[in-house]
Amino acid sequence: MLSLRPPHGGGPPGVVDFSVNLNPLPFPPASSLRGAAVGRYPDDSYREFRRGAARFCGSRTGCIIPGSGSTEILHLFARTHLGPGERVVVERPAYGEYAREARLAGARVADFPRGRLHAVPMRGVRALFVGNPNNPTGDLRPRGELLELWDRCRRAGTLLVVDEAFIELSDPGESLAPRAARGRGLLVVRSLTKSFAIPGLRVGYGVASPDLYPWLEGARCPWNLSGPGEAAALRCFQGGRSHLARSRRYIEGARGEMARGLSTIPGVWVHPGRANFLLLDTPRSARRVAHDLLRRGLRVRDCTSFGLPRSIRVAVLRRVQNRRLIEALRQAVRA
Repeated sequence: MLSLRPPHGGGPPGVVDFSVNLNPLPFPPASSLRGAAVGRYPDDSYREFRRGAARFCGSRTGCIIPGSGSTEILHLFARTHLGPGERVVVERPAYGEYAREARLAGARVADFPRGRLHAVPMRGVRALFVGNPNNPTGDLRPRGELLELWDRCRRAGTLLVVDEAFIELSDPGESLAPRAARGRGLLVVRSLTKSFAIPGLRVGYGVASPDLYPWLEGARCPWNLSGPGEAAALRCFQGGRSHLARSRRYIEGARGEMARGLSTIPGVWVHPGRANFLLLDTPRSARRVAHDLLRRGLRVRDCTSFGLPRSIRVAVLRRVQNRRLIEALRQAVRA
């Protein structure tokens, strides 16, 4: 039996939600939704979306797979390229959908400790999943390191899946998306959910190398991207670059302030990261700390499901909210 999805996000009215890692400076696409067709089917070719996504990430239209969120792209990959008994390597800790989708396809999942990818024995490995930045640690790998890893994968016949859901809020210059069209065995997964804070619209895309693209596109469900979702995405692609640059500057400053404040709490250790969230080790169990913070009106991500029972993950929000979390956590770890 597969484990249930760990709960996060949402909560009672009035709760400040640090458990979901969205851009704290939303890019409002509401004006784009006026007139978005809801009384007819979308154009299933998604030509405009593909062109916009390709320009946005520096790739080619013939590499872009539209997705109802980045999770659908992971599902399409598992459905088309993984099978029963095949070996898949997932770096740990990691986003749980990598292993979940692989197991649904019947594959055998092997965990490998983060920071040791250079030592992964590639022989017999069908696919390797890597998050960049990693969720939940926030670590960002340099592009050169991932290019070396991709080269090792190609030589071994291993497919490389790089999840870049948070890269636009970290450093898009480290992305592998522009390289996908010029190689084999690479799928880069991208999301607009986190970058533009539009989780309800479910918009993502894959950037696939030419050998993977026909299979993923062939398995894609018709009209998988809604008319309003496509309209919002086009607005983000066209006008979102300056907003993301502004967001990255804010996140870098607010994350540094937040990390310094959290580091003053006895027993709390802050993992250095370059994403829009922080991973914290706490002196009490993550469940108890998360429960105590929820009673104080703050929801955080209990990282037990990542295999980290004494860690929580917190998003970088507005400064006044971040300061509130620091003081509440100071009380929670003493309780």
